[in-house]
Amino acid sequence: MIKSILPVFFLGLLMFSSCSSSGSKEESKEDVAGGYATIVVNFGEEELTFDSLSLDSDKSLYDVLVSLDASEAGINVSDTLYEGMGHLIVGFDTVRNEKPYYWIYCLNSKKANKGVDIMELKDGDVVNWYYTDGDTPCNKN
Repeated sequence: MIKSILPVFFLGLLMFSSCSSSGSKEESKEDVAGGYATIVVNFGEEELTFDSLSLDSDKSLYDVLVSLDASEAGINVSDTLYEGMGHLIVGFDTVRNEKPYYWIYCLNSKKANKGVDIMELKDGDVVNWYYTDGDTPCNKN
């Protein structure tokens, strides 16, 4: 009796795992970022704005910044990779982190709570970068 049940059990398990994995692929397609975002880099007296940045699937804020760095009309983005923590943006063009100043970003006028590697942008998002000594300019826009 057990021998006749085992093939049915494994067949059922195989079918369940196939359904589960294809279901998660469908979910991830629905959750894929798309649309356009804006990135503003505030140097104090000067501000650079990058409008209508295309948000392709599976791209983080870091990926979008790297693509800006690679574009002709872009901006030089410097970062440092910290193992286990991800990338930290340390500079835009020639303005680099130097104590007590560092770069922070706000997403839709709120201080970001995720690193650039895992921050996924959605259609209509606005990312503002500020060079600051700790005073958070978010919510002041």
